[in-house]
Amino acid sequence: PEVASTIKTVEVTRLLLYKQLDFVHHTAHAGGLEESEISLLYEGVERDLKNFLSHPPLTERPQKDEILNGLPLIKLLQKTDDVLCQAVKSSAKMVTFSSGQDIIKKNSTEDTVLLIGRGVVSYTINVDNTGTT
Repeated sequence: PEVASTIKTVEVTRLLLYKQLDFVHHTAHAGGLEESEISLLYEGVERDLKNFLSHPPLTERPQKDEILNGLPLIKLLQKTDDVLCQAVKSSAKMVTFSSGQDIIKKNSTEDTVLLIGRGVVSYTINVDNTGTT
């Protein structure tokens, strides 16, 4: 969601800046502005556009509590067992995986519970020794 929001913000901001530039251009040709006003408006829009292109909005990583509080399991624990809920939240850690990266492998001896807060996870299970999945 954060990435989508940033992409939308970037697209809308760019569109608005180009619309402003277009407005100044059309108003100048229609004779509605004096040369000094045209120059100031062009400079202002071009400065904003240059600043936007050199420093686009960044996607901020959500805080751990923000992600955890959105999970159905945590919502249920908050209603039923606040002590357990706080224990889970305090021991949770944020981990990020790249697309295609293994999260856990068969016969792993880890004693970890994975809560997927953002993204999509797919899995493949080898049901026999022939490689059929």
